[in-house]
Amino acid sequence: MTNDATVTTATDGPDADTDGNPALVSPVDADRSPDTGAGPAAELGEAEHGRSLMALNGWSQSACVAVIALFTLLPFASAILLASDGWVATGDVAIIGIRSYDAWTTDAPLVGQPTTGEEAVGVESSHPGPIENWIAGPFVRTLGPQLGLLVGIAAINGAALGVTLWLAFRRGGPA
Repeated sequence: MTNDATVTTATDGPDADTDGNPALVSPVDADRSPDTGAGPAAELGEAEHGRSLMALNGWSQSACVAVIALFTLLPFASAILLASDGWVATGDVAIIGIRSYDAWTTDAPLVGQPTTGEEAVGVESSHPGPIENWIAGPFVRTLGPQLGLLVGIAAINGAALGVTLWLAFRRGGPA
């Protein structure tokens, strides 16, 4: 396997050592400006603002913020609808509610939900960890077992949606 990248040498200037011997310069460094050390991305203005919301102007910035906010708030709208219909936690969701209620006490859960994986391997097992119980715990304690669980899980899902959309924008940029 061959490497098509070329390596250049510098015999003077900051890339040479003190004896005047040439120093190796990587292909990435060869593209950098000798004055600023910035590469082509900095010359295009992408180094500071390339894919940030602040780089957008007018309605496009407002539209991006509105879309991210809308998707962040969707789980809360769902929680409100479920609460107004008289939703009651059952099964695994009820266990999550009970364990969330215990999360910030001396009887806090240290492992995640029990699994049915033990049926396959014969060893008692649980999911990796109780992070959802720790996050939903304050909501369950302050708002009660039904509404607190709905709002706590909506907060987890809303944050996940908002961060996912923000990261997608940061990676892909505006359309």
